[in-house]
Amino acid sequence: MLRPLLPALLLLSGCAARDDGAFPSLGIRAVESRSDAITTPPATPPAPADAALRTRIDSIRADVDAGRRDFDQAFPGASRTIRAGHGTASGSERWVAAQAALSALEASRAAASAALAATDSLLADRIAAGETAGTDELLALRGDAQRVVDDQAARIAPLRAGLSA
Repeated sequence: MLRPLLPALLLLSGCAARDDGAFPSLGIRAVESRSDAITTPPATPPAPADAALRTRIDSIRADVDAGRRDFDQAFPGASRTIRAGHGTASGSERWVAAQAALSALEASRAAASAALAATDSLLADRIAAGETAGTDELLALRGDAQRVVDDQAARIAPLRAGLSA
């Protein structure tokens, strides 16, 4: 009868160790308070864009600005037309006009969206090639393009939501 319990008793005996208070200290060890610890050198900022990259960045920035301008010019008129179509029956004259205005407004976003995609592609290609020059300028351009695209999406979403399917 004890024979099947013997392995379990042997295993349990290892758990019954005597507590003599010899646990390791959780205090700061000497090596943790040394001032000559190894530190990571500060990263050097990437070099600025060369002339060819600067020209490409300027071209994409112009596309972002054109996309912002096109949308801002189209928005007031399209917004009025789309809001006039809110709550109207699907297929009615005002609904069709609202759908056309919404499509035109969406099309006016193309330049900014394409500029964001071009920036992402250029940045990815340069990173894949190990080229870091101009990274700061490209990231700033990408942030600007993303803000324009996000702003346009936020402005158009409530207009789209008010139209019946």
